[in-house]
Amino acid sequence: MADLSDKTVVVTGASKGIGAAITQCMIDAGARVIAHYGGDRAGAEAATSKAKPGRATLLQADFSDMNAVDRFWDQARDAAGGRIDVLVNNAGIMRQKGGILDPIEDWDAVWTEAMAVNVHA
Repeated sequence: MADLSDKTVVVTGASKGIGAAITQCMIDAGARVIAHYGGDRAGAEAATSKAKPGRATLLQADFSDMNAVDRFWDQARDAAGGRIDVLVNNAGIMRQKGGILDPIEDWDAVWTEAMAVNVHA
């Protein structure tokens, strides 16, 4: 793996699955990591647990809320000292309701949230 000790990496959706694995790989490569999580702080803490002191920052944001997304990027930029070298845009959601047999209101709400998080954020 490359030496990323002079790089700052932002990983969205860093609290579980692929995002947690990428976060751990970036830490192993020496990167300073800014780990985004939506609601699972414990997962983000676990993903960054091997980071050296001062080399990982956890930031929470609800990516279905565009104002929260804007605040997240302001906080990430500040935490990075103004320089972000790499973005791993991994955050995503998939809800189990909102299918074709559900009321249109459920479908609309689920897909609006999914598009906000998976595309717009």
